[in-house]
Amino acid sequence: MNALEDRSGRVLGVVRVGLLASRLDDVARVRVDEAAAVDPHRVFLADGKGRLLTRLRPDQPFVDEGGDLRPAPSMLPVELRLALAQTALWSGEDERPRRTARFEADGRVYLVSAFDLEGAQDWRVGVLVPEDHYTGGLRRTRRSLLLASAVILAGFALAGFAALRSVRRGLDGVVASAARMRDFDFAPAPVRSRFRDVTEVLEDLEQAKTALRAMGKYVPVGLVRQLYRSRREPVLGSELRDATLLFTDIEELTTIAERVAPDALARALGRYFEAMTAAVQASGGIVDKYIGDAVMALWNAPDDLRGHAALACGAALAGREATERLMASPEREGGPRFRTRFGLHRDHVMVGHFGAPDRISYTALGDGVNLASRLEGLSRVYGTEILVGEAVRDAAFDAFAFRLVEVVAVKGRAHGVRVHELLGAKGTVSAATLDTARAYEQALEAYQRRRFDEALERFSALAGDPPSRVLATRCRIFRQNPPEAAWDGTHVAHGK
Repeated sequence: MNALEDRSGRVLGVVRVGLLASRLDDVARVRVDEAAAVDPHRVFLADGKGRLLTRLRPDQPFVDEGGDLRPAPSMLPVELRLALAQTALWSGEDERPRRTARFEADGRVYLVSAFDLEGAQDWRVGVLVPEDHYTGGLRRTRRSLLLASAVILAGFALAGFAALRSVRRGLDGVVASAARMRDFDFAPAPVRSRFRDVTEVLEDLEQAKTALRAMGKYVPVGLVRQLYRSRREPVLGSELRDATLLFTDIEELTTIAERVAPDALARALGRYFEAMTAAVQASGGIVDKYIGDAVMALWNAPDDLRGHAALACGAALAGREATERLMASPEREGGPRFRTRFGLHRDHVMVGHFGAPDRISYTALGDGVNLASRLEGLSRVYGTEILVGEAVRDAAFDAFAFRLVEVVAVKGRAHGVRVHELLGAKGTVSAATLDTARAYEQALEAYQRRRFDEALERFSALAGDPPSRVLATRCRIFRQNPPEAAWDGTHVAHGK
């Protein structure tokens, strides 16, 4: 309502306009989003004090608030009460024709806007709507994008994981192969990798292993290992080392070769060398070379090897046993029968690289090498299998049984050496063999003291023993033609 005055200021009357509450209530039914099946917008009128003017439903009562009738606030929804509590929207302090606020109610975010009604006292139009009405689509799109991104990232992650795992397996194969090569395990391994670069590295390693396997068939693996670890190339030169040397030879091979086809002999020798080489390598020795049907091996070179003389004795016995097993096995296939003679000696010899600068051989040289070879040859004279020098016997006496065969000045040496026969490991030699050995040594002592009649009697009592037969023949000769007065019992060997 409003008072009317004339020009002089005299009150003429009061003009009052009334609106039906039902007309005001129609504001709440105004649709903002015509496309929505259910419009979430709530439109209402409020005064400058944030009091609601429009009812939400026709039965909502009015209350007197300081002379003004207003819909009862107790029946208002919580989001509408919070919207009306945004005093800055309704008080008019903010002079903008449209003001907006954002708040949360019952876990949901709402937007409320207030619009001024020009010339309508302090009444204002309010529009309340849940924020997700506008952002729900965006959120759904965002969720879809996030889900799609997550799926894509998961796919990439799985593909990357599979690729990394494949690369890792390939690299693990490279590392494992390199580690095996460092340990001198050159056995071939499968090349498996989905990546060309890794495959090429593995193939290169396999080629390197092939070359090293081939090299190991020509030179001692221990020497290659030593050169590899020291990171140096072989050069001409040698060092003086205490080494045990072994020479072997097959008895009567020339006669065997005359009655066996060459290819059959080659196959038989291949199996024989395989058995002998395994016996040497199992004891820590290295095969220096094959000389026809002979094997030269040495211990304590190129690496230090404790107890090498005893190990060489064990290798000789193992080689003999391996040969016997081979001769009795079906692998012989009716081929030639081999019997091996062994010569073992321990001495300080020159060990190293000999030859020309571009063609080097790793071997041992010296008087000790020659003596080991001569001892193998003496086995043929005495009918024995394994003869050893005094140094080997002294070093291995605690583990093996020996007998003194004779003092011999081998070809090329002026002084005699005590030659012993290796009978076997202690505890494995029969009592009969040991008794024969002791009886032989007693007969040998009589022989060396020139008591040839006594020695002949003793040797003759050991008629089944090959060395005894050899010494008995000597006794008979010396009975008829005694040796010189300076003879000290040393036998001078004129052959190799």
